Amino acid sequence: MKRSLDVAVDDNTREQEEADIDTTEVEQLAKECEKMWNERLKIAEGCAKKTMEELKLESEALSKQRYGDSHMNYSPEPDSITIITELSVRNANEENFAKVVDTHSAALVLKKAASLEKLQLAKKEDDKANLRHHGQSLNTLNKKLKSIQKADTVVGKRIHLCNRKLGDYRSAAAMRDISPDTEKQLAANVLPNTIGYQMVLDLYRLSDAQKYSFGRQQVGAQHYTDIRRNVAILSLTYSGSVFTNYSVSGKDGVGVPPDSSSLFESRLATDDLGETYDRCYDAEFKLISFFLSSIPEGDRSSVKATGTLWSKKPLCESCDNVLNTQLPKKYPGINLTIVIDDNNNNS
Repeated sequence: MKRSLDVAVDDNTREQEEADIDTTEVEQLAKECEKMWNERLKIAEGCAKKTMEELKLESEALSKQRYGDSHMNYSPEPDSITIITELSVRNANEENFAKVVDTHSAALVLKKAASLEKLQLAKKEDDKANLRHHGQSLNTLNKKLKSIQKADTVVGKRIHLCNRKLGDYRSAAAMRDISPDTEKQLAANVLPNTIGYQMVLDLYRLSDAQKYSFGRQQVGAQHYTDIRRNVAILSLTYSGSVFTNYSVSGKDGVGVPPDSSSLFESRLATDDLGETYDRCYDAEFKLISFFLSSIPEGDRSSVKATGTLWSKKPLCESCDNVLNTQLPKKYPGINLTIVIDDNNNNS
């Protein structure tokens, strides 16, 4: 005698089972976004077709536009690579859609597993009615799963294309040499804002990532794939003179080097990765120490200076103490405006 199954075999029950997981939301969202996704894919395909020579010409044109006669010293990122980089990840809209797809897919997979178990039981008991019923249900669930996963295909194709192009470009890009004279020229002309920050990045782009470190990338040409170190720029007017310079955090960071004058007391502070260490090699600390060390010792306490310190990242506890407590107490004649990344979209 066959064991009774708890699922009816009539059409209404089957329709109810299949309606338990409604994929209408996914299908509607996909329909609304289809045009935009295809346009973004088309843009990515156009950029990905660019040869290394075409990308080099893009960079040179951008450098001439930004730096005029000094354009040979800089290497801006080609516009096509900037676009490819942006398109190599999901935007907020696409991320939300992927979450909806994942949620529905997971539910359908569970439903499939349950339906398959019942199908196998019906087969074992030679229950033809339920065998046919669960077979049809399983087929419907498979179609739904393939349908909603297919809806994300265009975005997935674009992301794969962009990341492959980025990999090809970065491995093929030739490494640039940076001369000390070029670094001195940058130090004398860098601006304390995002334009100055861009100048720093454009100077060291494609340089030896190990020699000119900005983060955890330590091999090959510098592409700023993982900028962990802070960049700071200081500009001060004093006694008829102008001091400008830049620094990258770290003992071996480019720009202004560490200062041994001990004019300020650094502290231990925790970074955004949870690591705690003495912040004596922070870019902001190195810059203000370097400036004051350039002033004759007998004139430091009375120096009058006004200017701006721009920092890509927020001040840590140590640098905040140095710039907002120690500096005004020891050198009250220095009027320093501190600016923290005045354009978070610029990188």
